[in-house]
Amino acid sequence: MPKHWIILSLLVVMLGILPAQAQEDEDAVMKVWSLIDDVTANYTVTDDGDMTTLALHIEGTHSDACEFDLMTAMSIYDNNIDVQLYREIPIAATCLREDTPFETDILIDMVLDEMPPYVTVNDQVWQMIVPDDDAMSADISLQL
Repeated sequence: MPKHWIILSLLVVMLGILPAQAQEDEDAVMKVWSLIDDVTANYTVTDDGDMTTLALHIEGTHSDACEFDLMTAMSIYDNNIDVQLYREIPIAATCLREDTPFETDILIDMVLDEMPPYVTVNDQVWQMIVPDDDAMSADISLQL
């Protein structure tokens, strides 16, 4: 087989790969974390007193005007509730550079006595100070 046929065959194969690669790039997303401005918390004890619902109210700012869903990843450890808020934005998206405020609520069911003393939201650590009374619901003080 002459050299030019080999070269031509290689070019045809490579040109067939390029559109597939371009489609992969269009589908690629990046995780974009947002700035957290404030976190407030309160809890409500169930009627039987066994479980507690911890409610986190989080306010923050996106650094763009893209409208993509806010995603939540959460892990609970002995000393910390770790919450990561982000949006998955396609790399090909074009967004306006404009600060956009957002608010979200996260509900976590747990035993009141097992509530960790800290909550981390997007790598900002907040200390939770739970009131010492036996109230069925109360606001929790959070300190950065």
